[in-house]
Order: sequence, then C-alpha cells, then structure tokens
Amino acid sequence: MDIRRILDEWEYDPYSFGVRIVPGDDGKQKLQIRLDLGVLQLEMEGRPDGTSPHNKESLLEYYKEKLEQSPNDFPGSDFVLTDEDCDQLRMEAIQYYHRYVSLLELEKYRGVISDTQHNLEILDLMKEYAEDKSDFMSYEQYRPYILMINTLAKGRMSLNKDHSEKASKIVVRGIKLINDARKELGLIDSIYGYKEVKFLEEWKKEFDSDNTPSELDALQKRLMKAVKLEEYESAAIIRDDISNFNKKQNKKINRNK
Repeated sequence: MDIRRILDEWEYDPYSFGVRIVPGDDGKQKLQIRLDLGVLQLEMEGRPDGTSPHNKESLLEYYKEKLEQSPNDFPGSDFVLTDEDCDQLRMEAIQYYHRYVSLLELEKYRGVISDTQHNLEILDLMKEYAEDKSDFMSYEQYRPYILMINTLAKGRMSLNKDHSEKASKIVVRGIKLINDARKELGLIDSIYGYKEVKFLEEWKKEFDSDNTPSELDALQKRLMKAVKLEEYESAAIIRDDISNFNKKQNKKINRNK
C-alpha cells in the first residue's frame, strides 16, 4: 500500500534523527525511524523485525542454546559458526543497532543497554566459534562503538539520578573495555577505538566539572563541529547532553528559589 500519507505527515529532516514510538495495530508499541526514502518500523521487544528464528527470541539465543547442548566433557568442541551463520548473526545485529541508536535518542536507556549487550554477545560468540576468523574481524571493528553506546546509556541513567560519581566510574570502566579490546588486537596505537575513547573522556570531563556554564559552551561547540563534519549520530548524542544540562540547571534554579 502507498505510504505517501505517512511520509507527508512526518517530514524528513536531513539534519536531525527522526524517531518516534507509535501504537501498533496489535496493541503493542512500535518504534519508527524516518529516512529520506521512507520509514523503518521495529518492534520494541524481542527481535526488532518481530520474527522468532527457530522458535527462539533471537538467533543469538538459538546459537547459545546449541552451544550449551554440546558435549559436557568438551563444551563447544563440536560447535562452529559457518560463514552463513555469521552472515545471519550480522544481519540480526544490524537490526538491534537500528533499535538501540533510536532508543538512545528517545532516552530509553534500559533498552539501549539490553540491545548493545546483545550485539556484544554476538561479537563474543563469533570471536570464539567463527569457522572463518575473517568473519569475526569484519564485525569486530564495531566493538568500540557498541561499548561506547553501552557506557553512555549506563552513565546517563546514573546522571539522571544525580549519581555523578557512579557515572564517572562507569565511564572509566567503558574506556578500559575499549582499550582492552585495542590491546588484545595489537591496535592500541591505531585509530581503532580512538574516537570512542576520546568521546568518553571528553564526556566524563563535562560532569566531573559539576556542569559549569563553560561546559555548555563546550557542548555547543562540539555540536557545531559534529554537524559540520556530518557526524549526525554524535550530534544527536551531544544534543541530548545539552538538553540534560539545561534540565539540571533548571532544577538548581528551582531549588534556590
């Protein structure tokens, strides 16, 4: 059916990340993403496309169960992920990626944490059991980004509860996990993971300094730079940080009245 009516009602903006939650015909909420050529619709729970591969919630769960059913004396000894298995897992991971970046925009942090953890588990499974190690390496490049988003969601949850000290520890751990991955691959001095580490370090400075007015200026400058470089995902994250900064400032003002 022609979806022009939906597209006309929801104008596409190339400079912002258009995402919303709508009621589905089945009574469940749906997540929608506005693209230049249409709309993506994802389920809010379970696998984003709403399917149940092999009658499981996800392919990851299916392969984890297969692994658990391997001989107890040599766990996983007869378990491998073929090229086709890895391709299917990668496609599943892309679905979860679309959902977790959308949930991050909507500040649904528990969902972000769950979905990023799902993709990290896919990475770990491929790392250990991929028959062709090039299958693992082709996806391993995304580990620093997934860890960054996972850390960001956990940190924001803590900051929303005014737990800046806990948020700081979360970021330190996230940076360590990224650097550990870089060291393991012998890429600590490469660009692999560099941008993600720098992003988290800069973000940590913002709330470690107790959100002084100068930090708002720094956030706005970072936002302008991200937009100029067409790094729209980073820009969306920074816009959220500006919004959270303003909310905190308003709370302080109200307390002092």
